[in-house]
Amino acid sequence: MKNKAPKPPVVSCDLWQELYKQASLYEALQPWKFLNEDQIFAFADPSSKTIGYCCVLGRCEEFLGLSIYRGREGIEMYFQLKRREIDPKGIDILHKHDALVVEFTQNKKTLDKEDLLVIKSIKQPTNTGNALPCFRSYLPGFKGWFLTEEEVKFFTLGLKCALQHLSKDIHSFTTFNISDMKCPLYLPTQTDAESTWDTTEYTLPPLCKKPTTPIALDSRKFDALKETKLCHDSAWEASIINTPNVLSDHSRPYLAKICMIVHQDTSLILQIKPAALGCDLKDFVCEELLTTIQKHKRLPGEILFNDRCLQEALKPLMKALGIQGTLVDILPSTLPAQESLLEYMQ
Repeated sequence: MKNKAPKPPVVSCDLWQELYKQASLYEALQPWKFLNEDQIFAFADPSSKTIGYCCVLGRCEEFLGLSIYRGREGIEMYFQLKRREIDPKGIDILHKHDALVVEFTQNKKTLDKEDLLVIKSIKQPTNTGNALPCFRSYLPGFKGWFLTEEEVKFFTLGLKCALQHLSKDIHSFTTFNISDMKCPLYLPTQTDAESTWDTTEYTLPPLCKKPTTPIALDSRKFDALKETKLCHDSAWEASIINTPNVLSDHSRPYLAKICMIVHQDTSLILQIKPAALGCDLKDFVCEELLTTIQKHKRLPGEILFNDRCLQEALKPLMKALGIQGTLVDILPSTLPAQESLLEYMQ
């Protein structure tokens, strides 16, 4: 039975009306004509306690809009782009993106029918010659999707913050410096008459690195291996591959991740399997390695990983099997197989 397409979240017309109003005011200022993408400013949401980091898009006139990175983990992708740790046109960026984005377009055909239904419901004119906003929510591992009610509120606050920021002397805007990690932070305050903003210089906190938790080994799997006669083999390569392939069996479309295990000497793909949404990837890779050993009746002398967290987490497995787990920058036999797979998917 074919899965039904995910339905966009339900958002009230009043909330949409206010978001489109703020977006129109923002677009009218054409901030990309005098503000660079590295002139970051931020705001704190009193409701969610989330800090949104705002980045004006469009200095090169390719993509006109605003990106609001959510929280310290969200803005980390911006830093990785600046440090050239990820390719801005690569697939990995889709699996890391945690932001709300609006693009202003003159071409109504670039909007989805869901966007046009919202525009119609709030009686927003589309024939004025002005650019139309296209709002999208990005979460790591998910395709860009339509906004939820909470995201509409957060985006509206972010646009109000942008308007407040843009009302200041443009000559006082400074370029964000990754080394000192400081930017203006706007704090909304409510008075009887109107909303006002307090401003402070904000130092971004360091990124909290999540500790790597070693896998818990299933003794039953090893008992099964003990009963199997295994031949000793040369090195294998094991990795999780991010793909552009969109799956729609969830409340919002997500991007497939695939475990690939490759025999290094022969470049033979020993195992390839997509990961279930939300699964623990280190447990998933462990399961696939054990399955592959059982299936081929071969025990590799070494397994190469290109992900430090995965290599660290699977140390108990390596120790139990009596083999070496090695971290490398590039998996030479996996790389061409990965390129062929991604070319096929695109």
